[in-house]
Amino acid sequence: VRRRVGFGLGLGLLLLPFLFCWWLLRPGYSTLARGVGFGWAALTIVLSVMNHNLPASPSVASSAGSSRPMTAQAEFDRVHAHFTDSILPCEKGWARMEASMQTRDEQTALAYISIALDDCKIAAAELNKVHFDPPMPRPARKTLNADLDACARDYGARAATLKQMAAVFSGDRRPGAQRKMLSMISQSQARTIRCQKTYVADARAAGVELPGDRLEKRKAASAG
Repeated sequence: VRRRVGFGLGLGLLLLPFLFCWWLLRPGYSTLARGVGFGWAALTIVLSVMNHNLPASPSVASSAGSSRPMTAQAEFDRVHAHFTDSILPCEKGWARMEASMQTRDEQTALAYISIALDDCKIAAAELNKVHFDPPMPRPARKTLNADLDACARDYGARAATLKQMAAVFSGDRRPGAQRKMLSMISQSQARTIRCQKTYVADARAAGVELPGDRLEKRKAASAG
C-alpha cells in the first residue's frame, strides 16, 4: 500500500524532523519522501552546530611542558578547542547515520550507526576529561564546568540511543524496542542541542569570545 505524507506528518517533519523522519521508514513511503525527510533532518543538525558557534578553533598549547594560559580568554580557548574537537565527529557521524537511513540497505545503515556510536562514546569520554581552571573566574568556571559535565552526560545518552538503534537494526523487531528507539532519538537530540546552547550562552555571559564572535568582528571591521 502506497502511503502519502499527510498534513500532520508533514508539519511534524518541518518542526521536529529528527523525530518524525523515522516514520517514513514504514512500508509504503516513496524513496523521494524518505530522502527529503532525512535530508532535512540532517540539514537541521548541521545548521544547529553552525549557528551555535561551534566550529573547531585553534588549540592553545596545553602539553605538560607548556605554561598555563594567563587570561580567562586563553583558558576558554584551550577548553573550547577540546570541546569542539570532541563533539564534532559525533555530530558528523549522527548526520551521516541519518542520511543513510533513507536507503533500504539495513546493513549500510547499521554500519553508519556503529561508526557514530564509537564517535559519540569518545565524545562523552573526552568531555569528562577537560575542565576550566584558573584564570577563569570562579563563578564562571563553576558554571561552565557544570555545562561540560552536562554535555558529557548528554553525549553519553546519545551513544546509548545509537546502541538501541543498533539492536533494532540487528534484528530486534519487537514493537516495544522500536518505540523505545524513537523516544530515545527524540530525547537525545533535544538534550545535545540544549547543552550546546547553554554552554554558548554561559560562555558569553562570562565575557569571553567564541570563534564565531571573532569572525563576525573581523567581517564588520573589513566592511567598515
